[in-house]
Amino acid sequence: MATPNINLTLPPYNSQNWNTPTNNNFTILDQVLGGNLSVPITGDYALSQEQLQNRSLVFSGTIGTNNAYIVFPNGIGGSWIVSNNLSGSTGTISLRTAGYKQAPVIVPPQGSTIVYSDGKDIYSAVSGSEGAYLPLVGGTISGPLSVQGKFSASTSEFTGTAIFQSASFDNISVTSGIELSSSTVGLKKLSLAGASFVGSEVLAAKGSSVLDGDVNMPSGSLTVAFGGLTVKNSTAVNSLNGGTTVPNGAALTIKSGATFTVEDGARLALSGVFSPTSVNTGDVKSSTGVTVTGSGGVDAGSGGFKTAGGVNATGDSTFGGKITANGFVTCNAGLATAGYTAFYGPTTVFSNGGAAVYFAPNSGTNYQSAVADVGATVGLFDNTFTKFAVLNKSTGKFTASGGVGISVNSPVTESIARAYPQAVSQPSGYASPVLDIEVVLAAMIDEIVALRGR
Repeated sequence: MATPNINLTLPPYNSQNWNTPTNNNFTILDQVLGGNLSVPITGDYALSQEQLQNRSLVFSGTIGTNNAYIVFPNGIGGSWIVSNNLSGSTGTISLRTAGYKQAPVIVPPQGSTIVYSDGKDIYSAVSGSEGAYLPLVGGTISGPLSVQGKFSASTSEFTGTAIFQSASFDNISVTSGIELSSSTVGLKKLSLAGASFVGSEVLAAKGSSVLDGDVNMPSGSLTVAFGGLTVKNSTAVNSLNGGTTVPNGAALTIKSGATFTVEDGARLALSGVFSPTSVNTGDVKSSTGVTVTGSGGVDAGSGGFKTAGGVNATGDSTFGGKITANGFVTCNAGLATAGYTAFYGPTTVFSNGGAAVYFAPNSGTNYQSAVADVGATVGLFDNTFTKFAVLNKSTGKFTASGGVGISVNSPVTESIARAYPQAVSQPSGYASPVLDIEVVLAAMIDEIVALRGR
């Protein structure tokens, strides 16, 4: 006869051979109180009653990222310490009986728990730890933390140096605020009402991410690996003073009413493919310049485009509002669409001497013409600045290196053209003939000299 749970032998009354089974019972009791059994597994595993005669059960082996069910026999009660010591694995083990009705108890990778059985189901002996939930009131997690479900908190604050050295979240919902200091976080979806980043962290948004509140990153960087980052309101992005990168395939959207400011010393590099093929903003300000390497150029919208450092657009660019640039504006394809240059609002393209707008031909990298403010004059120049047509800002006089031509479109200019036909030409692309004033003056001088000779 044996006991039902740990299988102790009960010698019959007045037995003559009681010593052997009784001595064996002491061995079993010692295992129950302090025995440690290592159980290698490759998947689901059914425990025997003999194995359950150990105080602790340590499961080893490899199951990859899977979940293995550890099945306890029906009708056996007791308590055990169970450890998930699977090597090279992120898999979990679930503890249940053969005829279970309650949810299994989950033991996470490299985790341990205390469970008990009433012979029908397995229960956690640690209150609140069912499903691998950790009832932590306080403390520090120094190793990796993986949250496979949804993380929700009314007020969350992560401070100190690297509380989360490595973290992975499917969802974060924060209704108050979240503060990360000196941490690296990879996110599939991020929704924040308020956030302050004060360390040298990298916030990597790998999926569709939304910033609803104030985000302040005095240092560090923001990287959108793939997917997109959407900023919803005017206070959603306060400051990003680190390196901000939107790589190929990602998207950065600034919603209506919001502003995106690139402060002095920072650089905004946009190298991705955009839909539509341009960067749409209401107002962009930069004291060091904005470079757009995508072929779509820059679409500034009705708010305009402002930069003290300049604009470098390798594709066609459209500016729907005011454009202010105290530095250089370089366009290899043209401002506006289809290579044309168009400014739809009040436009200032230079202020101090030396600033210029360069226009490049359809092929090649060198510009072929420029609009520049050079010293006391402002005007048009070729790519070597040797041919020009400029206005003297002090005297108001207009000069050109190759002479001055006016359109033949009035009775006066038409009469001059009839008198001096050698001064008339029809340049390609002009709607009417052009009268070369320099040729007219030369012909008139010849006539005056001839008259004086008489």
